[in-house]
Amino acid sequence: MGFFNKFIFSMGKFEKYPDMVKQGVGKAFLYLFLFTLLFGTIHSIIIGFQINKDIGGFVSDISGNIPEFTFSNGVLDVKEPMPIIHEDLDGSTLIIDTTGQTTPDILDQYESATLILSDQVITKENGFKSEAFSFGDFVGITFDQDDIVDKLPLLQWFSFIAAFFVWIGFFIGKLFSSLLLALVGLILAAIRKKKLSFGSLYSLAIYALTVPILLDILLQVFSADLHNLVYYVIAIAYMWLAMKHFSPKEESEFSEPIDTY
Repeated sequence: MGFFNKFIFSMGKFEKYPDMVKQGVGKAFLYLFLFTLLFGTIHSIIIGFQINKDIGGFVSDISGNIPEFTFSNGVLDVKEPMPIIHEDLDGSTLIIDTTGQTTPDILDQYESATLILSDQVITKENGFKSEAFSFGDFVGITFDQDDIVDKLPLLQWFSFIAAFFVWIGFFIGKLFSSLLLALVGLILAAIRKKKLSFGSLYSLAIYALTVPILLDILLQVFSADLHNLVYYVIAIAYMWLAMKHFSPKEESEFSEPIDTY
């Protein structure tokens, strides 16, 4: 029974589940791997595209709003009227003044703020915590706003790296989800009075995840998510319906260790 047959059967041919489970955990694992190669890649591309879009917006905002400055031998010089004060919607404030006219005492006026001076950055959080970061450690380094703007587009390569790790996470996540569902399957099997080994329940769980995974990926195309509860309820429902088709004879086979490869 090939991958595409299993894929079709997993979506609603409950009477085929015993035949698929009978092939063992190894074949179920292979099904999940091939499923990940196909749909996990689609999932990764969607996430990577969203990250790339967000980074692109960030790069555009920074490129258009970054003030003219030079940084040389541990000294920052911003060539704009100062102080520059920017208040965010979250209540935090950014203050920039490299003229020496603004002192750290200005932070006393704010609950959460960042002060950038010519020789250091001082942050304040929660009304009392402050940390200073000195530029003195960067003596010998020189750059300006044009260097930053030229390098910002390189951040978009992060989306490709992120997409790869999303793919890995997709596969590992489904293995873990199958494990949780197999544990739930022990309860379902007891209720159904089906004698199934844990390996058989694990295989069953892998195939039962097909539909909720597809629904989750489909919703992501429209920038939505399938709630975790709905995700697992669908999979559990598939396992419950599939167990109905395990005959007593098949149960005796599945209650014994199965050759997984």
